[in-house]
Amino acid sequence: MLTLNSDYILLAVFILILTLFLWRKKSKVEFQKVLFPLFYFVMYRTSLGLDKMDKFAKRFPKLLDFISSFGTIISFIAMIFITGSLFYITALVFLKPETPAQIAPVLPIEVKGIYYIPFSYWLISIFIIAVIHEFSHGVIARLHK
Repeated sequence: MLTLNSDYILLAVFILILTLFLWRKKSKVEFQKVLFPLFYFVMYRTSLGLDKMDKFAKRFPKLLDFISSFGTIISFIAMIFITGSLFYITALVFLKPETPAQIAPVLPIEVKGIYYIPFSYWLISIFIIAVIHEFSHGVIARLHK
């Protein structure tokens, strides 16, 4: 039975606010079909923070160019390593079914096999990660014009 707690109320309020925001700003919202009809991306176009991205890119151009190049190389090496690890873990699970799970998603849902965190923590952490990640993309894009 579903019990009404603060996380479910926060989730409902968040969905309502997000829906109203996207409906109000629908002229700046872009839907991209990735794997039609399964996956879509929703993008909100804004110029918020572009001046800060420009300042940051102009202030440290050589350092940012090095970091972006180095980060790209490390990312490809990490993707190869992670892909290999996932294949190894998958084979291990099929060969030895008693093998414990090696990875699990972290979501605000209480279900077996998923590491649960409260919705408020999940929302705050996703927001911080997304802002820093997208700001970094913007800085490097501005750096390379």
